[in-house]
Amino acid sequence: MRDLFFYELRKCVADIRAIEDALIPSEIDRERQIIFDAYDMVCKLSDITRREGLLTLEEYACSIPKKGSVFTKVVRTACMCICDGMEPSYVEEIALNRYMAGVVDGHEGLAILILVRGLLLMQEHESEGVIKEIVQSMIPFELVEE
Repeated sequence: MRDLFFYELRKCVADIRAIEDALIPSEIDRERQIIFDAYDMVCKLSDITRREGLLTLEEYACSIPKKGSVFTKVVRTACMCICDGMEPSYVEEIALNRYMAGVVDGHEGLAILILVRGLLLMQEHESEGVIKEIVQSMIPFELVEE
């Protein structure tokens, strides 16, 4: 599964670079905000789960509409699997299967991968600092250097 994750990460970054060449600046900002929102959500959830435990993800998952984008479906599923006490390898497999079953790429794809990776790190009880650094390392340099 790890190879698939990294393959999809590289594909999303390549898609972002190609997509942004065709967008006007305001559209680029809107698309990039999807990624930054995912990063912010990982940081917020990391803080909450550190203080209150992983079961708080259930409250977050229940606030996500059942019907919606691939993004909402993947994140909701991953949160519920974690709350159900599923092994991290199974959570990763299910989340990546849902991701692959939906047709996503570029900014939305990267946002999903960021949230899934962050949730898996929370499940493994990594520190907030480690979670932030790993998730931030997934964002292409040109998006954060500006």
